[in-house]
Amino acid sequence: MFLVGQITIFVLLATSQLGHPTGEIVGTVRNGSDPSADVADIEVVLRATIDGQFAVVESTRTDAQGEYRFADLPITDDVIYLPGANLGDVH
Repeated sequence: MFLVGQITIFVLLATSQLGHPTGEIVGTVRNGSDPSADVADIEVVLRATIDGQFAVVESTRTDAQGEYRFADLPITDDVIYLPGANLGDVH
């Protein structure tokens, strides 16, 4: 099965309680091989750069429409976020 994640990144210039700007990443997982395939309850992991390497920092699961959200993400100049869907051996 081939999964394609369409990702829309919204950087909200909201301020957390600690005074740091935060944002969120929202997206939809789609099956590129079979658009009618079920995409509910797919694991989505969020990787971020830590000490120059990508590491998993959060995970979630898609809803019935294949949508997911990572909220309250710190916005800094030195962090790059990379979301991706996992299903079996496919990322």
